[in-house]
Amino acid sequence: MLHAEGPGPEPQSAAEQEAAYDEEVAALFGRFMPMMLAYARHLGAGNEAEDIALEAFGRVWRTRLKDGHSGVPPGSYFRTAVRNGLIDRIRMRRPEDVLDETSRQVKDIEFDDQVIDQHLIREAFKALSSRDREVLWWSVVVGLPLAEVATKLGFLTTGATSVLAHRARKRLLRHYLSLGGASEE
Repeated sequence: MLHAEGPGPEPQSAAEQEAAYDEEVAALFGRFMPMMLAYARHLGAGNEAEDIALEAFGRVWRTRLKDGHSGVPPGSYFRTAVRNGLIDRIRMRRPEDVLDETSRQVKDIEFDDQVIDQHLIREAFKALSSRDREVLWWSVVVGLPLAEVATKLGFLTTGATSVLAHRARKRLLRHYLSLGGASEE
């Protein structure tokens, strides 16, 4: 159609603009979501892979709209958003929260034919540094091999993790005994 000033595009109605926007989002979603899901699963997201991928897609899309970018974002944007989403979820899981939840379910633990007071263990565990708690949580409670604990913590070698776990166990015992726990005779 010709305008008074000359040839030009016909103005779109709000409904047409919304339909074009929806088509663009659907096309990008169809193109990148399989890659994002596969990447989240590859990183070990497990059951949370779909949630993480969806949140990452939304985060990239909102950021691009806010910053006024147009065109197709590169796949690296989506992969980074998935990786950051997984890291955020891991950081939200605090080992002491899970330990408290578990200790409420378990009334007492047998260890060398003695029943250990759960309250003293919980208090001794809380007295440890967060680094000691994390190492003990993943290596003792969850039972991961030290190589996996080192990878999960992201800054330790397997040897350093082994030394840290050994020292953390000693510190836990020291705190436990100082709270009045039975000695290990």
